[in-house]
Amino acid sequence: MEADEVEQENVSSITLPKIKFKLKLIAKPAPPAPKIEPIPSRRRPTLRTPLDHAREDLIRQNESSLAEIIDQYDSRLRELYYLETYRNMEAYDSQKIKEDHSIELQTVSQSSI
Repeated sequence: MEADEVEQENVSSITLPKIKFKLKLIAKPAPPAPKIEPIPSRRRPTLRTPLDHAREDLIRQNESSLAEIIDQYDSRLRELYYLETYRNMEAYDSQKIKEDHSIELQTVSQSSI
């Protein structure tokens, strides 16, 4: 029994101090992103082939035809606006209406798209 009493005494005599921790969270700024330098190209400049020239010519032709189609569409849209607004085409001036950028005309062009 004496051994049990000694153990109990030892257990009762050991006391752990109460420790309180306070954690303080500090937000550290993100490190700056490393600068990435472009690697200089070591390739030789490519030579323009006849196919490249033909492709560029075709692109230029398509761009000009697209600009012409957009201009025709704009003209017809302005004619329609003028006809619906004024009910006759006697005083219609295509150059004058091309310069018209009124809110009503913009509304009509947005609704027709």
